[in-house]
Amino acid sequence: MRQIVAGIVAAALPALCMVVPGVSQAQTWPDKPVRVVVPYPAGGGVDVPYRFITQLLQNAWGKPVVVENRPGGNLYIAMENVKSSPADGYSLVTTDSQSMSINPALYSNMPYDPEKDFAHIGAFFQFSCLLVVPPSLPANNVREFVAMVRAKPGEYRYGSSGNGSVQHLIIEEFLSRAGGLKMQQIPYKGVADIIQGILTGSVEGGSSAYVAANALLKAGKLKALGIGSDQRLPQIPDVATFKEQGVDYNCPSWIGLAAPAGTPKPVIDKISAEMSKVVTSKEFAEKFVGPLGIEVVNVTGEKLTPFLRNDRQVYASVVKRLNIPKQ
Repeated sequence: MRQIVAGIVAAALPALCMVVPGVSQAQTWPDKPVRVVVPYPAGGGVDVPYRFITQLLQNAWGKPVVVENRPGGNLYIAMENVKSSPADGYSLVTTDSQSMSINPALYSNMPYDPEKDFAHIGAFFQFSCLLVVPPSLPANNVREFVAMVRAKPGEYRYGSSGNGSVQHLIIEEFLSRAGGLKMQQIPYKGVADIIQGILTGSVEGGSSAYVAANALLKAGKLKALGIGSDQRLPQIPDVATFKEQGVDYNCPSWIGLAAPAGTPKPVIDKISAEMSKVVTSKEFAEKFVGPLGIEVVNVTGEKLTPFLRNDRQVYASVVKRLNIPKQ
């Protein structure tokens, strides 16, 4: 009997040695500063909420949590930086459809694998896309915009963050669903530059989240023609959804968080639990949900894998339907 018990214990020891360090690390984690890498410039729709989120995380954990902006390179710079960081929970990266779904559909030789190189923590909030135009544009709603573009195929321009960007795919899918409309794509570095292009008349339209455009909308310097969502935003109740205006299309953009692959699961679970508390908190609601129209989705745990898989399938289908060649 003793020999049997000894054999069972001996067999179990390797597994225990693997589990216990992770649990122990989670209990003491964090014991030094945590960095959250954002693949976009400071001041954008991802950067601003995460700077607030890191403040709340810092308050909860009692250690510095800092945002580090690493934009550029099709998001490769940020993703590769965190991928190659120690898998200890102290280097995190914000994720979205661009890094996790669109890039794999567009590029053959990426320096990272969205599934194998990262431990996904959750998809925590999302933006609904607005079709925004300058106030001087004659169109005042989606139907009028569609009629205007259809009358002059290829003459009007829209801004994007470059070929294969979220903004590019959103507008092209919108044009496709609106009846195969044609517009010229004008590439910019980011959403802020797209909006500036609209303000100066360099382009006639583009896609933006309310969080990035709200101040200009309130000031009358931008005009929103429609929103790609199931329902209208309470902040701009007069702006009808695309579907209400004859274009059956929703285009939410989710934002999540990931760590390098191999990060102990107890640490991932600890970060996920605290992130869930933050995005469902009164402070986050008062700062971003109410005033800026951010929608909390908080997809974690077992629901996360099918969520990410579906997102990849959606964008792979969009890229194929739009005949965008893989690079």
